Amino acid sequence: SNLDRGQIPGLAASGPIPSNSPYWTEHAELRVGFDPAAQGTLSGKEFTIATLNQPEMKQLLQQVKAQLEERGAVIKELYLSIDEFQSKVLREHDFDVALVRQYVGLDPDLYSFWHSSQIDAPGWNIASLKNRRVDKTLEQGRTITNIEERKGIYSEFQQYFLEEYPAVYITHPPVYVISRTEQLVDLPESVTDLSDVFSYIQ
Repeated sequence: SNLDRGQIPGLAASGPIPSNSPYWTEHAELRVGFDPAAQGTLSGKEFTIATLNQPEMKQLLQQVKAQLEERGAVIKELYLSIDEFQSKVLREHDFDVALVRQYVGLDPDLYSFWHSSQIDAPGWNIASLKNRRVDKTLEQGRTITNIEERKGIYSEFQQYFLEEYPAVYITHPPVYVISRTEQLVDLPESVTDLSDVFSYIQ
């Protein structure tokens, strides 16, 4: 990998499902490692990274850019308004590299991001991934309710996703719990989205 995810805030990502999710599987770990020997492997490559013109995204782009430039790449920055992002990235898919944020909760429903039916706006499959095996697992993940069966389905999804590798996941966000009392909510490690916190508040 050309990115040292340990230098970027958040839970280092090995794929679309966070490693502390009950639906994450170990084979996804193959993509998270940082190889110092990869430095210089991007020498001479030039591309533009597009992202939203927001402070958090600008900061993340700067961190990614610094690491890639250390490895020889020439990076241009493109900051877009929401309207420009919807037009250029979502509808036209007109970009070299797009730096985007995805929210994946405790239940990793990634249908809108990676199902082939979501390539056209308002879908978020901006990498234009078309894979029947990926589609099938995402469809099954939405219809099957048995937890153990769903774990197997999402394990297959992660395997197929990594075979295609349409996107590089950098980090998954940490969870913050804010309490006005001294007694904090006891959260399991599998909670990966702030919206899931409310399931544990009595």
